[in-house]
Amino acid sequence: MTTTTPPPSPLPNPPVPSVPVYEPPEPSDLPSLPRLPGFGELADTGHAWVETVLAHAPAAVAITTAMGAVLLVRPMLARRARGARHAGARMVTVLAPAGLDPVDALAGGLRLWRDLTGTAPPAWRRALFGPPPHLGVEYRLTAGAEPAVRVWIPGEIDTHRVASAIRAAWPGAQAIPDPPGQPDTTLPAGTITGGMVRPVRGALLPLRLPDPRAGEDPLRALEALAGTLRASEHVMVQILARPVVGRRLRRYRAALARIQAGRPARPSLALGAVTGLVRAALALLTPARRTTTSHHYGRRPGPDPLRTERLAAMRRKADEPMWEVALRYAAATTNTGRGARDRVRGLADATFACFALLSGPHNALARHRLPHPSRALSARAMRRGALLSATELAALAHLPSRTPGLGEPTARRIPAPPDIPEP
Repeated sequence: MTTTTPPPSPLPNPPVPSVPVYEPPEPSDLPSLPRLPGFGELADTGHAWVETVLAHAPAAVAITTAMGAVLLVRPMLARRARGARHAGARMVTVLAPAGLDPVDALAGGLRLWRDLTGTAPPAWRRALFGPPPHLGVEYRLTAGAEPAVRVWIPGEIDTHRVASAIRAAWPGAQAIPDPPGQPDTTLPAGTITGGMVRPVRGALLPLRLPDPRAGEDPLRALEALAGTLRASEHVMVQILARPVVGRRLRRYRAALARIQAGRPARPSLALGAVTGLVRAALALLTPARRTTTSHHYGRRPGPDPLRTERLAAMRRKADEPMWEVALRYAAATTNTGRGARDRVRGLADATFACFALLSGPHNALARHRLPHPSRALSARAMRRGALLSATELAALAHLPSRTPGLGEPTARRIPAPPDIPEP
């Protein structure tokens, strides 16, 4: 019997993958893209800008014209103000009272310069006519005479105001104005040399203040120098000073505040950017130090005593009225030749050495070349000076104490004691 095998059932067909049918999105589903303005919209925007400019054109023109007028007229006003100050200037000879000791001389100088701080004009006058007017104190040394103290007062400052301040600072002093028309002679013609004096380390660090109780007085050295002069030789010291107010005083205090905060006195964008980049590079290259609470490595170092002392000295200086000071000196002789040049050069060196008492641990004075000394001293022009406190200025400009014997060219003769046997 034969059996038949049924044929295999066919395999089922694999499922056909469904292909998604693309359906366009709705307009609301599309992302919002910036639309470029058309020509009409650009024209409308430009028209609106033109209307705005035309509406504010009168004010803009007025402001621009005013600023241009100020920039053009202010130098002319400042120049005319300087000319008027010098044209109406007066010279006053100051005579020290009898028996003036060094302590009272320096104390009177401090009171004088604190009192004369009020001569600064208001802000609107400084904005139109430039910096405040400056005063001048001059010491003139000649052979066989005491140092003559003369005060140069510009035309903008009242002479009686300065004379009253001098008499209040030194009771018994006399302020004698020169008669009108008297020629103002500074130094004779001949061989002349001079220089100007400035602080070495800027304006923030103070100078050393002399101690009058110990006999430290720069003018005493000038009196001694006067005793060495010959008949044809002259020495002159000129100190120009004006009160510091306004923008320069704000910059000075801002620099002091930056130093107290540990930042440089003069901020620089370029230096700050370079410093920041260097610090960032060092932070990436240098591994960070591990922090620990152990005190095995010792105590944390305290503040630097030298820096603390300097900051205290700076604060003491900033607490006083500030003055802008220019110090000049010159020595002259009517003789000519190489010997005369060497002689006046030695006198100029001795004049600068008189102010060596003000050199201290924080700051000192340095001399610089003064071109055309006679012309510079006669013009009494002051562009820019060093910032000094009222105490520092008083140490430079005050009345000399009455010290007998320093201005005499030779020692006084006295009789010998009777107990010394004769030869």
